[in-house]
Amino acid sequence: MEEEFILDPDRFLLAAALVDWAALARRDETHMTALKQSRETLVRGVQLRWLLSPELGYPTEPFEVWRRPALNVQLEKELPVEDETLIVQTLFNWRAFAAPSPMVFIRATLQVTAPQANVIAFAGAPFGSAVVGIETVSSGFRTISFSAPQIACLVLFDGVELLRWVGIDGQDANRGEWTLIERVGLPVDQGEWNGVFGLDADQGPAGMPMPPVDAALSRFSRGAAPFGWQSAFAPGRLAPHWRKADPKAFLRVMEDDVLDGLLEMVTTRPPNLHGTLERSVDLAAEGGGEAAAATFSLLGTLMFAAATDPVASLLAGFGTAVEEIDIPPISVRDVEYFNDPNRSDSDFRVTARFANGLDGQSDKIAFAAIALSPRRVVPPPPPANLSILQEGMRSPPTTDGAWRPVMRLGWDRLPPGLPLRSAAYAHARSVGGARTAQALILPRRGDEALQPIGVTTGSDVPANVPQLRASDDSFAIPGSPAVVPLLYGVAHQDIFGVWSEWRTAPINVQEPPCRSCLSCLRRSTLRPPQDPVRPR
Repeated sequence: MEEEFILDPDRFLLAAALVDWAALARRDETHMTALKQSRETLVRGVQLRWLLSPELGYPTEPFEVWRRPALNVQLEKELPVEDETLIVQTLFNWRAFAAPSPMVFIRATLQVTAPQANVIAFAGAPFGSAVVGIETVSSGFRTISFSAPQIACLVLFDGVELLRWVGIDGQDANRGEWTLIERVGLPVDQGEWNGVFGLDADQGPAGMPMPPVDAALSRFSRGAAPFGWQSAFAPGRLAPHWRKADPKAFLRVMEDDVLDGLLEMVTTRPPNLHGTLERSVDLAAEGGGEAAAATFSLLGTLMFAAATDPVASLLAGFGTAVEEIDIPPISVRDVEYFNDPNRSDSDFRVTARFANGLDGQSDKIAFAAIALSPRRVVPPPPPANLSILQEGMRSPPTTDGAWRPVMRLGWDRLPPGLPLRSAAYAHARSVGGARTAQALILPRRGDEALQPIGVTTGSDVPANVPQLRASDDSFAIPGSPAVVPLLYGVAHQDIFGVWSEWRTAPINVQEPPCRSCLSCLRRSTLRPPQDPVRPR
């Protein structure tokens, strides 16, 4: 009997992209050098990242990754193009077509009369939900396709006519012949986790089982980005030096701070209560003030790390990289398959099983997340409308010490659901005519590699916070020159480790106006001159 899986992209999400590091390296000469030195990197492969909602909890066995050829003609359903599917037509001549039910894959045949136009796929209502795909088409008859956890409608702009479209829904996509290719889980010690459900099982590629820690290192060696941000910070200026993270240092941090808590979580709580296990830490105040206490969900924090840090997603067991298999092109019903260089020739599925249900007392339940023929990755968009504002000054800690300006950086927040939206950012500062900028992010714990700062996105972000923000109060103003020009820059990173270009903005800083003269006048003990003494 075929195993049944629940597909719920709101609670179990899979992001996938075809990544060609050699093609990306052509943007930067230093990246080509780094790629040649990174011998174990999978140069061209499919990067997979997945996330579980904390309300599901953590599965009782490692995730399983599956593959099959992206030949889904037997699964495709003809979608109607009649007028009743038309949601709205505006004065601007764009039209929105709704699928009868949410799809995970759509292929559309178009007639384009404009020189160039756009087609956008939305997860829900047009312009009121997440964007899951954008295609730019030129004049003529064109066939385009979209793949996403959920596609509800297509918006066609002026000059584009929809001739035919077919789709595959989630349940149909889950059917068919899948081949298990890898098991992925937490980097646990098998002795300490012995008998804890199935979480002590071997992991790694099918046919090559290995201990969980070795499997984590294998995923990192295959899937970690061989290079980082662009070396060009601004014309004539270099970005800070980027260094690849040390995977063993990350695993030591997990061993010291995370895995014991996760072991307590899975052995004392049912999955749907895993998110309730909290930890408290004391945060030291700057300048030696009273420490502040912080309380956080252990699973929620792990999910945030997996969603924003490519290193964490690979090593903690929420991602992997697999080789792209090129399949010879074929034609079925006048549609060509395996002939699009911008798409993988394979579909992918990740499954998560809960042996006793989500409440720990029910029958076994299994979830699946699917990515059909993932598209080639594109770098995330660079920060838009970067602005720098000086909010104040930190006074010198000692007499004749340096003033430190308090700077706030702000830039536009990306819409939730934008394809390969930014997962993290780095910011840096260049002083005067310095050739190399200084990074303003800190090193990873126990490592010299820098830690990008995770970006919070999604519907939980308040609508009245349209910007992402960063700050800097580390620059000590020298005694001279009187005015110091600063150049700040920000770059985005996606969950696969691909960086955007830098965007920069200048600002001048100087010490606050000297008030000593006025103070001296007010405190002066000099008296008005008296009449000279005249001799008698």
